[in-house]
Amino acid sequence: MKNKLNIKAMFRIAGNLNRARSAKVPLLIIALAVIIGFSFTACANDDESGDSSSSLTITGLGDYNGKYAIAIGVVGKEGIEADVIAAADINFSTQSGKGGKITNGSVTLKVWNYSAAGTIFTGSGEAYLTVNVGNTESGTISSFGDEPIGVVLTTFSNGKASGVSRTDLF
Repeated sequence: MKNKLNIKAMFRIAGNLNRARSAKVPLLIIALAVIIGFSFTACANDDESGDSSSSLTITGLGDYNGKYAIAIGVVGKEGIEADVIAAADINFSTQSGKGGKITNGSVTLKVWNYSAAGTIFTGSGEAYLTVNVGNTESGTISSFGDEPIGVVLTTFSNGKASGVSRTDLF
């Protein structure tokens, strides 16, 4: 019975912290402020749109300047694979996103681990990605073309990679 949490004792401690006569500001308020402050600094950023810790830069897209690209593929070895999707932004709850604008034959996209509920991809390994291009920035995957325009073979290191879009691998 001594191991059970005694609510009465906890209220007594809180009351003592709150009634410290020598303190100008009750100690309970200071303790709560410290706990809340530490909890804010310890929380990770849950931004669904991702961050700059993952990126895929695709070159060789000179014929598509001014259009928008996404890439879909697999990273890793057989049996230890991650399905990834690269785009400028993705909303997994609505299954829609934005393609990255192609300028000077190149585009840089954020990468998400699609098989892990849309978390930012920070892994490493060999990758095979198909590149799709569309005329509009926003939409669903199908709005970026029914057929891929190229393939990127690259190696990710800590969520970052770059590669050339190739048409000879279809």
